[in-house]
Parts: sequence; structure tokens; C-alpha cells
Amino acid sequence: MEIRLATKQDVDAICRIYDAARQFIKDSGNANQWDDDYPGFREAKRDVRRGAQMVAVDDTGEVVGCFVFDGTDEPDYLKIDGAWLNKFPYFTVHRLAALRQGEGIGGQMIDWVIKAANNIRVDTHADNIPMQRLLESRGFVRCGTIQLSRGGERIAYHFARPDDRPIKDDPFWAWKR
Repeated sequence: MEIRLATKQDVDAICRIYDAARQFIKDSGNANQWDDDYPGFREAKRDVRRGAQMVAVDDTGEVVGCFVFDGTDEPDYLKIDGAWLNKFPYFTVHRLAALRQGEGIGGQMIDWVIKAANNIRVDTHADNIPMQRLLESRGFVRCGTIQLSRGGERIAYHFARPDDRPIKDDPFWAWKR
């Protein structure tokens, strides 16, 4: 499977993936995380335009998964009921979704994220048990809860490799302060 930056030609495929994932999470007892039109075309188009939308492409060339991989600070993560593992610069994963379940697509996307970054934060709905299991199976630590600015509470997860954390005199660290 190839993980690559999405292009505007991928937006329709991303929307199909969101539709399939929305149905899966509802069927899994999580009717409240995503509503009927979120995420959708608007979010996919915006995330592609800002260079944060990733897609997973299988061996046949079909786009079978997607997620947002963002290196900017997430405002909703400023306040947490709990504690993040560290205060270093981090990447955020949002809207991780697979076209089909049971094929390991989500696991491959998370594995790619872990190889691409050493400090990653993600949140998920309390009813999204499959996502919680996936994150925990890959070493993400449940750190507490956050409140979304658009409403709702989410469980906050964090993955950090202590041996790879940036140091204070790293130019990237200085830029993020």
C-alpha cells in the first residue's frame, strides 16, 4: 500500500471513504461522532488545498483510505483534562477512515504515521471502540479528554518516541515556541 499526499483528483474518492466510514461507525454503535454531512466534500477539499490530506492507495491504484496529517498546533488540544506525554512539537491525525473494514487499511495508515513522525496526537469519540483499539495496539497512550470547539468531548491519545524527541536548541523547536 502506498500512502501519499492527496490531490484535488482524489476528493471524490475521499468523500466515498468518508461515507463508508460514517456508515461503519454508526453500525458499530457510534452514531454521534460524525453527522450525515461531516466530514464531507468541504473538509476534503480544504484539507487537500492546505496540503494536509493523505490517501492510502492499494496495489490496484484504488484510493482505499484517508487521513489528515497536520503539523500545526491543534487549538482544541491546548486544554486537556489529563496530561499530554510531553510539550514538544507534534503532528495531529484527524479523520482517519478506510473504505472497507477488516483489511488492515487503518493499521497500515497508523503505521505510516508512526514512521513519519515521532510525536503524534489524535482524538476520538468515546464510542469509537475500533479506533481506540487500533491506537492502543500501536502504542498510543490515552492521556485524558479534550473539548472540541465545535462541541463535544473526545478521548485524547498521544504517541511519542522518547529517543527521537527534539531538543530545545533544535531549530524546529525554537520556531514552534
